[in-house]
Amino acid sequence: MSETDDHIVDRWSQGFHLRKRGDALIVYRTSNPRGSEIACRALGAICLLMASALTASTLQTPRFDISIETLCAEGEVSCNDVRYVGISKRSGASITLRGTTLHRACKDGSPCQFLGYQFRSGSVRYRVFEDGRLEVTDGTKVLVDERGEWQW
Repeated sequence: MSETDDHIVDRWSQGFHLRKRGDALIVYRTSNPRGSEIACRALGAICLLMASALTASTLQTPRFDISIETLCAEGEVSCNDVRYVGISKRSGASITLRGTTLHRACKDGSPCQFLGYQFRSGSVRYRVFEDGRLEVTDGTKVLVDERGEWQW
């Protein structure tokens, strides 16, 4: 397919709307009111993972509903302005935190693989992983370790 082709293939996958134009894959978040768009030169999961880090998502675990919103500009690999809102399903109590994206570092020290998000409240660390795991620790003591499902 040449770059002048404007062949568009629509496909739905976990809340994403994909359109192919030439060799570029355009990824739209279907639940994103801002209409974020990301142009990718690779196909498949790489584009979906990039898009997922740019907008609000909800993780539902057995005991908590957690909303994660990335507040950084599109295209940034890492973000130091992420909002976490956690609500207990049992008590209705909520907590709002600010944190960062969490990445595995490349050999040169730059961020490589997106792992999830990290937040702190005093000595308590909240980590929400891309695979749906919520981990809350206070020092070495594990307070919460449970899996949930992302709602895109």
